[in-house]
Amino acid sequence: MAETILSLDEFNLASTKAPTPPKAQTFGVIEGTEKVKDPFSGEQNKAAGFSLRMMEANANMNSVMDSGFNPINFKDKILIEQGPFVPEFAENYLVSGKTQVFDNAALDFAMSVLRKESGAALTAEETALMFQLYIPEAGDKPEEIAQKRRARKLQVVSMKSMAGKAFDRAEKDLAESDDGGAPQIEALEILKKRAQTNPELANKLRERGLIE
Repeated sequence: MAETILSLDEFNLASTKAPTPPKAQTFGVIEGTEKVKDPFSGEQNKAAGFSLRMMEANANMNSVMDSGFNPINFKDKILIEQGPFVPEFAENYLVSGKTQVFDNAALDFAMSVLRKESGAALTAEETALMFQLYIPEAGDKPEEIAQKRRARKLQVVSMKSMAGKAFDRAEKDLAESDDGGAPQIEALEILKKRAQTNPELANKLRERGLIE
């Protein structure tokens, strides 16, 4: 085979031409590891979580009061919690179970509102203000208790509105986490309907003060 002889110009051009870089090897994304963008903002997700907490807390408070029990009764709220003769550590042992349920729900509701609005460390003054606005207290007249009940409902609606579709997803996640059962905020209403045709269940709910 004859040897190829380059001219001077061809030799100079071949010497200065940059070599072609090797083609980069690409790899496919492993199925199931793709990064999925959350369609909802952080604020929407927070509002959805607070909405669920507030709905359940409000449902628990209303259930206690609808059963005919007064959560701000004189014995629990004045003699035990405010009385000078009962040590603070003993108060929780002496108050009724319904008062405990109501107080826990009331605190959770107030904290949810405050956390969403402030997002920072809460002061005693802020907590007291939330109770004055939304939670029945000793000395409240029936009209004021009813007004606070409506204020809680409006606050829940407002929080759900802020969450948008993120609330629907959060509620679905809660239902699935309860082994496919209904969310806790709906459980009592379902039991009440079943109790209409189930005398044994009705008696159990009545004994617990959940229905009249």
